Amino acid sequence: MNVSSARPASAWRPGDLEEVAALAVKGVLPDGVTRRSPRDQAVRAYADLENGHVTGKLLITW
Repeated sequence: MNVSSARPASAWRPGDLEEVAALAVKGVLPDGVTRRSPRDQAVRAYADLENGHVTGKLLITW
């Protein structure tokens, strides 16, 4: 299975869920996080997100 290409739910085969779970355990699935910011910069990070300066997911680290 190619995890980089999305398939409609009807195209899933038996065993696909187990394969995806195994890839997640190995840490090879992309998380979509494109930016990490420390919590003391959360206000600026959120403003950048609202203004379209962040593509993907924004992660605030504690």
